[in-house]
Amino acid sequence: AELYDLSRDLAATSDLDAILRALIYHCEQSFHRETVILLLEGSRLIPRLASAGLQLTDEEMAVADWVYRHGEPAGRHTSTLPAAQLRYLPLKTARGVVGVLGVGKPGTTEGDLNPAQRRLMEAFATQAALAIESARLYAESAEKARIERDLLVAAQIQQALLPTGSFETAFVDLAASSVPCRTVGGDFFDYLDLG
Repeated sequence: AELYDLSRDLAATSDLDAILRALIYHCEQSFHRETVILLLEGSRLIPRLASAGLQLTDEEMAVADWVYRHGEPAGRHTSTLPAAQLRYLPLKTARGVVGVLGVGKPGTTEGDLNPAQRRLMEAFATQAALAIESARLYAESAEKARIERDLLVAAQIQQALLPTGSFETAFVDLAASSVPCRTVGGDFFDYLDLG
């Protein structure tokens, strides 16, 4: 039921922030643990959203960075960097790692996650990775469509600046046309009667 609820919430939006909030909420509700999501911004992995009060030390950031670079889980109750305070999972799709999910110690008297809970957490990470990648692709597509609309407007403005028809005098008949290689070109012309 928890995986279905997360999937439903992730499918309901293409907004990255809403996806991250849904993942944090469902991890906290399902596992009763503090959660952090780290995403790459520029060339640095940064905590993009975290449970209230959760702060990562430099050592924890190093573990999260290792997970991002290697695409493998590490941290608490794993065989890789087990001294970490959180368990880190890569948010991985077929195209690569899109971020890292960090899940802390239990906020209650519960012990470590049992195997079924670990599989559920891995399923959460997979669903979130796909939703994050989808949101990014949607944003890129929307930006590309905006740029194409802007280029069309620029082409219309450019064509409006060019003279229409031909230029005829007693001595010469001139006709010209401007056909850009792409949407907008860099060539302009005009007819001037110098007398």
